[in-house]
Amino acid sequence: MKKLFDMLENYRKDIKFVYATHNTDFIQSRNNVKLVYLDKGQKINEWKCRKIDDEMLPLDLILSVEGTNQDVLFCEGENTSFDLRIYSILFPEYKITPISGCDNVISHTKMVNEYATVFKKNACGIVDNDFKSEEKILQLKNEKIYTLSVNEIENIFLIEECLAKAINKIGASKTMAEITNKLFETAEHQKDAILIDYSTKLLRTLHLKNKVKNIINIADEIDSLNEKNKTEFLKLFESFKSSLEDVIAEKKYYDLLRIVPGKILLHSVYSFIGYSDKNLFCNNILNDIDDRLKIIILKKIGISL
Repeated sequence: MKKLFDMLENYRKDIKFVYATHNTDFIQSRNNVKLVYLDKGQKINEWKCRKIDDEMLPLDLILSVEGTNQDVLFCEGENTSFDLRIYSILFPEYKITPISGCDNVISHTKMVNEYATVFKKNACGIVDNDFKSEEKILQLKNEKIYTLSVNEIENIFLIEECLAKAINKIGASKTMAEITNKLFETAEHQKDAILIDYSTKLLRTLHLKNKVKNIINIADEIDSLNEKNKTEFLKLFESFKSSLEDVIAEKKYYDLLRIVPGKILLHSVYSFIGYSDKNLFCNNILNDIDDRLKIIILKKIGISL
Protein backbone atom coordinates (compact mmCIF):
# COMPACT_ATOMS: atom_id res chain seq x y z
CA MET A 1 0.00 0.00 0.00
CA LYS A 2 2.78 2.44 0.90
CA LYS A 3 4.69 1.78 -2.32
CA LEU A 4 1.54 2.18 -4.44
CA PHE A 5 0.70 5.62 -3.06
CA ASP A 6 4.34 6.68 -3.11
CA MET A 7 4.28 5.99 -6.87
CA LEU A 8 0.95 7.78 -7.37
CA GLU A 9 2.03 10.84 -5.42
CA ASN A 10 5.32 10.97 -7.30
CA TYR A 11 3.52 10.63 -10.64
CA ARG A 12 0.89 13.30 -9.89
CA LYS A 13 2.79 16.04 -8.09
CA ASP A 14 0.35 18.57 -9.51
CA ILE A 15 -2.49 17.53 -7.20
CA LYS A 16 -3.09 17.02 -3.49
CA PHE A 17 -4.09 13.64 -2.14
CA VAL A 18 -6.73 13.37 0.58
CA TYR A 19 -6.72 10.13 2.59
CA ALA A 20 -9.49 8.95 4.91
CA THR A 21 -8.00 6.35 7.26
CA HIS A 22 -7.40 5.31 10.85
CA ASN A 23 -4.29 3.32 9.94
CA THR A 24 -1.45 4.79 12.02
CA ASP A 25 1.32 3.15 10.00
CA PHE A 26 -0.08 4.46 6.72
CA ILE A 27 -0.46 8.03 8.02
CA GLN A 28 3.08 7.97 9.35
CA SER A 29 4.33 6.84 5.95
CA ARG A 30 3.07 10.07 4.32
CA ASN A 31 5.28 13.16 4.11
CA ASN A 32 4.21 16.73 4.91
CA VAL A 33 0.72 15.73 5.98
CA LYS A 34 -1.91 17.85 7.69
CA LEU A 35 -4.25 16.01 10.03
CA VAL A 36 -7.92 16.87 9.77
CA TYR A 37 -10.61 15.31 11.92
CA LEU A 38 -13.96 14.80 10.21
CA ASP A 39 -16.92 15.38 12.53
CA LYS A 40 -20.18 13.61 11.83
CA GLY A 41 -22.32 15.75 9.56
CA GLN A 42 -26.02 16.30 10.16
CA LYS A 43 -26.95 16.47 6.48
CA ILE A 44 -25.87 14.79 3.26
CA ASN A 45 -22.73 16.45 1.85
CA GLU A 46 -22.33 18.50 5.01
CA TRP A 47 -18.75 18.23 6.29
CA LYS A 48 -17.50 19.49 9.63
CA CYS A 49 -13.73 19.40 9.94
CA ARG A 50 -11.25 20.22 12.68
CA LYS A 51 -7.52 20.56 12.19
CA ILE A 52 -5.47 18.66 14.75
CA ASP A 53 -1.98 19.84 15.64
CA ASP A 54 0.16 16.69 15.66
CA GLU A 55 3.09 18.67 17.07
CA MET A 56 1.21 19.07 20.36
CA LEU A 57 -0.19 15.53 20.48
CA PRO A 58 1.42 12.22 19.46
CA LEU A 59 -0.07 10.71 16.35
CA ASP A 60 -0.72 7.34 17.99
CA LEU A 61 -2.64 9.13 20.75
CA ILE A 62 -4.83 11.01 18.28
CA LEU A 63 -5.71 7.88 16.36
CA SER A 64 -6.31 5.77 19.46
CA VAL A 65 -8.85 8.28 20.75
CA GLU A 66 -10.64 9.30 17.57
CA GLY A 67 -13.07 6.98 15.82
CA THR A 68 -15.12 6.15 18.92
CA ASN A 69 -17.90 7.85 20.87
CA GLN A 70 -16.86 6.10 24.09
CA ASP A 71 -14.62 7.54 26.76
CA VAL A 72 -11.16 5.98 26.69
CA LEU A 73 -9.48 3.73 29.26
CA PHE A 74 -5.72 3.50 28.81
CA CYS A 75 -3.96 0.46 30.25
CA GLU A 76 -0.57 -1.20 30.17
CA GLY A 77 0.30 -4.00 27.75
CA GLU A 78 -0.21 -4.51 24.01
CA ASN A 79 -3.15 -5.55 21.84
CA THR A 80 -2.20 -9.19 22.46
CA SER A 81 -1.90 -8.80 26.24
CA PHE A 82 -4.35 -10.02 28.86
CA ASP A 83 -4.81 -6.40 29.98
CA LEU A 84 -6.98 -5.66 26.93
CA ARG A 85 -9.21 -8.71 27.37
CA ILE A 86 -9.65 -8.33 31.12
CA TYR A 87 -10.49 -4.63 31.06
CA SER A 88 -12.80 -5.07 28.06
CA ILE A 89 -14.82 -7.51 30.17
CA LEU A 90 -14.75 -5.39 33.33
CA PHE A 91 -15.37 -2.00 31.66
CA PRO A 92 -17.42 -2.51 28.47
CA GLU A 93 -18.57 1.13 28.53
CA TYR A 94 -15.01 2.29 27.72
CA LYS A 95 -12.82 1.97 24.67
CA ILE A 96 -9.85 0.01 26.08
CA THR A 97 -6.53 1.16 24.66
CA PRO A 98 -3.30 -0.65 25.63
CA ILE A 99 -0.39 1.77 25.50
CA SER A 100 2.62 -0.29 26.69
CA GLY A 101 4.00 0.79 30.06
CA CYS A 102 2.87 2.77 33.07
CA ASP A 103 4.53 6.02 31.96
CA ASN A 104 2.58 5.99 28.68
CA VAL A 105 -0.71 5.37 30.49
CA ILE A 106 -0.05 8.38 32.70
CA SER A 107 1.04 10.75 29.92
CA HIS A 108 -1.74 9.75 27.48
CA THR A 109 -4.47 10.04 30.10
CA LYS A 110 -3.29 13.49 31.09
CA MET A 111 -3.09 14.70 27.47
CA VAL A 112 -6.54 13.48 26.47
CA ASN A 113 -8.12 15.14 29.49
CA GLU A 114 -6.15 18.33 28.83
CA TYR A 115 -7.55 18.41 25.28
CA ALA A 116 -11.03 17.13 26.22
CA THR A 117 -12.68 19.92 24.24
CA VAL A 118 -10.80 18.79 21.13
CA PHE A 119 -11.48 15.08 21.51
CA LYS A 120 -14.99 15.55 22.96
CA LYS A 121 -14.39 12.69 25.37
CA ASN A 122 -12.63 11.95 28.65
CA ALA A 123 -9.97 9.45 29.58
CA CYS A 124 -8.87 7.48 32.60
CA GLY A 125 -6.07 4.98 33.10
CA ILE A 126 -5.32 1.83 35.06
CA VAL A 127 -1.77 0.86 36.03
CA ASP A 128 -0.21 -2.06 37.87
CA ASN A 129 0.57 -1.54 41.54
CA ASP A 130 4.26 -2.44 41.21
CA PHE A 131 4.95 -1.47 44.84
CA LYS A 132 3.78 2.14 44.44
CA SER A 133 3.59 4.21 47.62
CA GLU A 134 0.22 5.35 48.99
CA GLU A 135 1.26 8.92 48.21
CA LYS A 136 1.89 8.05 44.56
CA ILE A 137 -1.37 6.09 44.28
CA LEU A 138 -3.36 9.06 45.61
CA GLN A 139 -1.56 11.46 43.28
CA LEU A 140 -2.40 9.30 40.27
CA LYS A 141 -6.02 8.90 41.37
CA ASN A 142 -6.42 12.67 41.40
CA GLU A 143 -5.37 12.58 37.73
CA LYS A 144 -7.94 9.86 36.91
CA ILE A 145 -5.28 7.13 36.84
CA TYR A 146 -6.19 4.20 39.06
CA THR A 147 -3.82 1.68 40.60
CA LEU A 148 -4.58 -2.02 41.05
CA SER A 149 -4.67 -3.12 44.68
CA VAL A 150 -3.10 -6.41 43.57
CA ASN A 151 0.50 -6.24 42.38
CA GLU A 152 -0.15 -6.57 38.64
CA ILE A 153 -2.74 -7.67 36.09
CA GLU A 154 -1.71 -11.35 36.23
CA ASN A 155 -2.65 -11.51 39.90
CA ILE A 156 -6.32 -11.31 38.92
CA PHE A 157 -6.09 -14.92 37.76
CA LEU A 158 -5.02 -15.88 41.29
CA ILE A 159 -8.11 -14.48 43.01
CA GLU A 160 -9.75 -17.50 44.69
CA GLU A 161 -13.03 -17.17 42.78
CA CYS A 162 -11.07 -17.10 39.49
CA LEU A 163 -9.06 -20.15 40.53
CA ALA A 164 -12.34 -21.94 41.25
CA LYS A 165 -13.40 -21.33 37.64
CA ALA A 166 -10.14 -22.82 36.36
CA ILE A 167 -10.53 -25.86 38.61
CA ASN A 168 -14.13 -26.55 37.58
CA LYS A 169 -13.40 -26.09 33.90
CA ILE A 170 -11.19 -29.20 33.77
CA GLY A 171 -12.63 -31.05 36.74
CA ALA A 172 -9.38 -30.83 38.69
CA SER A 173 -9.22 -32.53 42.08
CA LYS A 174 -7.11 -29.88 43.83
CA THR A 175 -8.69 -28.04 46.74
CA MET A 176 -8.36 -24.29 47.25
CA ALA A 177 -6.32 -24.90 50.42
CA GLU A 178 -3.85 -27.06 48.45
CA ILE A 179 -3.52 -24.40 45.76
CA THR A 180 -2.96 -21.50 48.14
CA ASN A 181 -0.41 -23.56 50.09
CA LYS A 182 1.38 -24.23 46.80
CA LEU A 183 1.50 -20.50 46.09
CA PHE A 184 3.01 -19.78 49.52
CA GLU A 185 5.62 -22.50 48.85
CA THR A 186 6.41 -20.85 45.51
CA ALA A 187 6.76 -17.44 47.14
CA GLU A 188 9.18 -18.93 49.68
CA HIS A 189 11.27 -20.59 46.95
CA GLN A 190 11.16 -17.48 44.77
CA LYS A 191 11.87 -15.03 47.58
CA ASP A 192 15.11 -13.81 45.99
CA ALA A 193 13.38 -13.21 42.65
CA ILE A 194 10.62 -11.24 44.40
CA LEU A 195 13.17 -9.12 46.26
CA ILE A 196 15.14 -8.50 43.06
CA ASP A 197 11.97 -7.37 41.28
CA TYR A 198 11.11 -5.06 44.17
CA SER A 199 14.67 -3.67 44.33
CA THR A 200 14.79 -2.93 40.60
CA LYS A 201 11.52 -0.99 40.67
CA LEU A 202 12.45 0.80 43.89
CA LEU A 203 15.78 1.96 42.47
CA ARG A 204 14.04 3.37 39.41
CA THR A 205 11.54 5.22 41.60
CA LEU A 206 14.29 6.72 43.76
CA HIS A 207 16.35 7.82 40.77
CA LEU A 208 13.34 9.54 39.18
CA LYS A 209 12.86 11.57 42.37
CA ASN A 210 16.40 12.96 42.19
CA LYS A 211 17.12 16.50 41.05
CA VAL A 212 20.60 17.91 40.59
CA LYS A 213 20.76 21.34 42.22
CA ASN A 214 24.47 22.10 42.14
CA ILE A 215 26.63 21.70 39.03
CA ILE A 216 29.66 23.57 40.42
CA ASN A 217 30.62 20.59 42.57
CA ILE A 218 28.83 17.98 40.48
CA ALA A 219 30.85 15.03 41.80
CA ASP A 220 29.95 15.90 45.39
CA GLU A 221 26.32 16.41 44.35
CA ILE A 222 26.15 12.94 42.78
CA ASP A 223 27.81 11.36 45.81
CA SER A 224 25.26 13.07 48.07
CA LEU A 225 22.34 11.87 45.95
CA ASN A 226 23.69 8.33 45.85
CA GLU A 227 24.18 8.28 49.63
CA LYS A 228 20.65 9.60 50.16
CA ASN A 229 19.27 6.96 47.78
CA LYS A 230 21.25 4.22 49.49
CA THR A 231 19.93 5.14 52.93
CA GLU A 232 16.32 5.32 51.76
CA PHE A 233 16.66 2.18 49.64
CA LEU A 234 18.00 0.04 52.49
CA LYS A 235 15.28 1.29 54.84
CA LEU A 236 12.48 0.48 52.38
CA PHE A 237 14.09 -2.79 51.29
CA GLU A 238 14.33 -4.13 54.83
CA SER A 239 10.74 -3.10 55.52
CA PHE A 240 9.49 -4.89 52.39
CA LYS A 241 11.57 -7.98 53.10
CA SER A 242 10.13 -8.17 56.61
CA SER A 243 6.58 -7.77 55.25
CA LEU A 244 7.14 -10.48 52.65
CA GLU A 245 8.44 -12.94 55.23
CA ASP A 246 5.49 -12.17 57.51
CA VAL A 247 2.96 -12.67 54.68
CA ILE A 248 4.48 -16.05 53.81
CA ALA A 249 4.82 -17.23 57.41
CA GLU A 250 1.29 -16.15 58.38
CA LYS A 251 -0.21 -17.29 55.04
CA LYS A 252 -1.93 -13.96 54.37
CA TYR A 253 -3.26 -14.77 50.92
CA TYR A 254 -4.54 -11.42 49.68
CA ASP A 255 -1.49 -9.66 51.06
CA LEU A 256 0.50 -12.13 48.95
CA LEU A 257 -1.41 -11.02 45.84
CA ARG A 258 -0.80 -7.41 46.82
CA ILE A 259 2.99 -7.59 47.09
CA VAL A 260 4.10 -10.50 44.88
CA PRO A 261 4.04 -10.23 41.06
CA GLY A 262 1.68 -12.74 39.47
CA LYS A 263 4.24 -13.55 36.78
CA ILE A 264 6.36 -15.20 39.48
CA LEU A 265 3.45 -17.25 40.84
CA LEU A 266 1.41 -18.21 37.76
CA HIS A 267 3.52 -21.08 36.41
CA SER A 268 3.44 -23.04 39.63
CA VAL A 269 -0.33 -22.71 40.07
CA TYR A 270 -1.59 -23.60 36.59
CA SER A 271 0.70 -26.62 36.33
CA PHE A 272 -0.22 -27.69 39.87
CA ILE A 273 -3.95 -27.59 39.01
CA GLY A 274 -3.34 -29.70 35.92
CA TYR A 275 -2.93 -27.27 33.03
CA SER A 276 -0.02 -27.69 30.63
CA ASP A 277 -0.42 -24.22 29.17
CA LYS A 278 -0.73 -20.80 30.83
CA ASN A 279 -2.86 -19.34 28.03
CA LEU A 280 -5.40 -22.15 28.33
CA PHE A 281 -5.57 -21.61 32.10
CA CYS A 282 -6.10 -17.85 31.72
CA ASN A 283 -8.53 -18.15 28.80
CA ASN A 284 -10.69 -20.64 30.68
CA ILE A 285 -11.08 -18.07 33.45
CA LEU A 286 -11.70 -15.14 31.09
CA ASN A 287 -14.31 -17.06 29.10
CA ASP A 288 -16.25 -17.83 32.26
CA ILE A 289 -16.43 -14.39 33.90
CA ASP A 290 -20.09 -13.68 34.67
CA ASP A 291 -21.64 -10.61 36.34
CA ARG A 292 -21.13 -12.05 39.83
CA LEU A 293 -17.43 -12.69 39.23
CA LYS A 294 -17.01 -9.24 37.67
CA ILE A 295 -18.26 -7.66 40.90
CA ILE A 296 -15.87 -9.80 42.95
CA ILE A 297 -12.87 -8.98 40.75
CA LEU A 298 -13.59 -5.24 40.80
CA LYS A 299 -13.80 -5.33 44.58
CA LYS A 300 -10.59 -7.36 44.93
CA ILE A 301 -8.58 -5.11 42.59
CA GLY A 302 -9.98 -1.95 44.20
CA ILE A 303 -11.05 -0.19 40.98
CA SER A 304 -14.22 1.89 40.71
CA LEU A 305 -14.35 4.22 37.71
